[in-house]
Amino acid sequence: MKAKLLIVMLGIVGNVHADIITVRISSVRNFSHVSDISTRKAVESGTIKYLDYLVGRNTLVFDLDKKTVAINYQEPCAIIQVNESRNLLDCAILDNGVRVHYTLEENSAGDLFFLSEWVWEGKVNGYISYSSNFSFQIENEWKHYIDYDHFDYKLMERLVFEELNKYRDSLGVVDLLWSDEMYKYISCKQTEIVAKGSGLYHPDLEIKFTDEFRVALAKESERLTGMKSYSSCSPKAVQSLSENAFSTDLYDCTYEALAKSAIMAWDKSIMHKINQKYHYLVRGGGKGFVSISARLNNEGTKLFIFCNFSKVYKQADAINH
Repeated sequence: MKAKLLIVMLGIVGNVHADIITVRISSVRNFSHVSDISTRKAVESGTIKYLDYLVGRNTLVFDLDKKTVAINYQEPCAIIQVNESRNLLDCAILDNGVRVHYTLEENSAGDLFFLSEWVWEGKVNGYISYSSNFSFQIENEWKHYIDYDHFDYKLMERLVFEELNKYRDSLGVVDLLWSDEMYKYISCKQTEIVAKGSGLYHPDLEIKFTDEFRVALAKESERLTGMKSYSSCSPKAVQSLSENAFSTDLYDCTYEALAKSAIMAWDKSIMHKINQKYHYLVRGGGKGFVSISARLNNEGTKLFIFCNFSKVYKQADAINH
């Protein structure tokens, strides 16, 4: 006799969130050096002149989508340029007609520093804070812009997985484990079918919920959790399977923003929210499983993301179910 199968399916499309970098500073050093070398070189060569050491907390919020920076939550200034570089932050504003350049970068020793600098009377002046004197937070890292002609499916899937567990952590819910078996047997097959067209729907899950898959998932669960799975065909041996699906037209954004967009879209739907916030814990504390597959449709006009969840019951659960 086959095991019971619990299936929940829904799909929705969401919006993209902006990139924001918040820097909190406890102290800065006011400096000056000749303008024919960079501040990095001046620091590393010891030719920089420190004028003063200033103590005082400051917060700078860089909104790279809106092109603004707000200092101590006052009226934002416009960012006039965002540079492409290896730095975590590299942009410039106009402050009373003076161009001020901000960077958040590493020195040759691998230490971070936050820098604001400007040219005045033939010298570079500015403020520098070293790693012990500031902290920063990045929302939706902006280095992974999407090139749809070379779409990185694995990166997209990994970021949705990470965003899902961040979302669960914010709710105080235990994280989920990644399932290679469910990815192979379920999630990839769902996106492959849907990618043949342009509309979002849920292909039949039950025909994929085979004994072969159940045994493979049970063995994977035992290996990852160290807990014995109840994987016989007893009617008491339940494995649950649920699914969230997401689709969107293609537009310029980052992988990080799109991953968060999917999670936040599901959060706005009651059944999606239940799927992605349910604990999936089993007796003894074993964690639940998730797999995520992302695919562009064959016409290259839509992106589909399928997220599958499973609770693999252990011996104690099945005996007492």
